[in-house]
Amino acid sequence: MKTLKIDEIEYKIFPMSVHLSVYSDLLAETQKKKALTLEEATEQSETIKQIIDIILAETVNPQPKQGHALELYQEVINETNIVLERTKFFREQ
Repeated sequence: MKTLKIDEIEYKIFPMSVHLSVYSDLLAETQKKKALTLEEATEQSETIKQIIDIILAETVNPQPKQGHALELYQEVINETNIVLERTKFFREQ
């Protein structure tokens, strides 16, 4: 667990649990799609927001203010990568 202070709010950040990886995969696929219309862009934007909200709901405490979501999501990814590297180390031994 890591703590991060943004605008006087101290957040506790936890790595993603395995069951959240499907959301992370969906996020990556959604971001790869090229929107050809405003409707498609709006739909993709809403999907991205929903996915990040789901992930942050389980990995950040207290629940983030909307303007903090991107920075907190990146920290969740960083914490998750640290855990994955640690488990990779133990599997290799």
